[in-house]
Amino acid sequence: MTFNQETLLSENKLFDEELLNNETIIFSYDASIYINTEEYKISKPRAILNPLWVRVIDGRGRKNKFIYINGKIYLTNYRIIFKAKKEKVGIFGIDSINASKNRLYGKIEILLCDIITITRFKHLIRRGLNIYDTTKEKYKFWLWNPSINLLSFIREFDTAKKDINEAYVKRYSYGNSSSKLIIHNRLEEHNKFWLKVDKVIEIITFPLKILNAPWHILYSLFNLLGINSEDF
Repeated sequence: MTFNQETLLSENKLFDEELLNNETIIFSYDASIYINTEEYKISKPRAILNPLWVRVIDGRGRKNKFIYINGKIYLTNYRIIFKAKKEKVGIFGIDSINASKNRLYGKIEILLCDIITITRFKHLIRRGLNIYDTTKEKYKFWLWNPSINLLSFIREFDTAKKDINEAYVKRYSYGNSSSKLIIHNRLEEHNKFWLKVDKVIEIITFPLKILNAPWHILYSLFNLLGINSEDF
C-alpha cells in the first residue's frame, strides 16, 4: 500500500514506509515531549489553562512557556523517534477546544550513534526520559504509563547502540541526526486568538479586582484577629 504525506501524518503510528532499510521497532510507548515555545517561536500556552501550581507539579517550572506535545516514542535498532500526529481543526473554527490541541506535529528523529546518554527522571506525578545528543540538545519525554520499565528501555538502547553500523545508518538517513516538529498554523492562530481574549477579559476585570481588594484585606484581617461579622 502506498501512503501519501497526509496519511503518514494522520496518526502517531510509525508506518513501515517511514522505517529505514533493515530497521525494526524494539519499543513503542505513548508519550509527551516537553517543548519550549520560545525555541519554536510559537505563542505561549494560555495561563488560565496552565496555572502556576500545575506547572510546578508537572515539572514545567515557574515560567509559562513550556507545553506538552502528545504522541508516541519509538526505540528502533537505528533511531529514537517521537511522532505526533497532525490534529484536525474543529468544525466551529476558532474555539477553545482547538486552542488546547497539539500546535506542533511531525517527527523528531535522533540517531542512536548521536546520543550521548539517556537518563531517567521522576518529578512528583511524572516519570520519563532525558535524552542528550552530540548537538548538546536535550529532549525530555514524559511516558504516560507508570508501569513502564524505564531501565529496560535504556538497556535496549545501550545494546542497539553497540551493534549499530554508524556509516550505514547515516547513509540511509541522509546524515540527518535530528529533526524538528512542524507548526500547525491554524491551531497556532487559534491559540493566539484566545490569548487576546484572555487579555481583554483581564483588562475589563482589573478595576473590579482593585475595588474588591480592600474588602479581601479586611476580611483576612478579621479572620486573623478572630473577629467575625456577627460581632458588628
